[in-house]
Amino acid sequence: MGESTLAVAVIVFGILGIFQVSYRLRKGNRFLAILTVLFAMASVILFYTLLYDLVGIYDNRHGIKKSIQHSNIKQCLYFSAVTWTTLGYGDLHPDEGLSQFLAASEAIMGYVYMGLLVASIYCRKTDL
Repeated sequence: MGESTLAVAVIVFGILGIFQVSYRLRKGNRFLAILTVLFAMASVILFYTLLYDLVGIYDNRHGIKKSIQHSNIKQCLYFSAVTWTTLGYGDLHPDEGLSQFLAASEAIMGYVYMGLLVASIYCRKTDL
């Protein structure tokens, strides 16, 4: 799979989730919209975890830069969750190129999905 194909797949996957949530909000089923947002968030984090396992990330702890690829899914899940929430501790970081694009796109999707979650909860509380 080429880098451009992977990048397009990532963007399409994120946009489809956003459309699902907006559709549910327009139809008035706010509880289902909240569940959809939570499911989409978990799905995207797991999707990026698998992508990071494929392209690799770097472990920068203890002053040693070593590549993590195809071996440590827990580290990739941790990196994905930290990137999603835009915390960025700095212990793990993306390699150049595709993994940097993936990290940036995941952070942007994290902002969007967190906004959708807050909007879904707000609509549910105020019963608009």
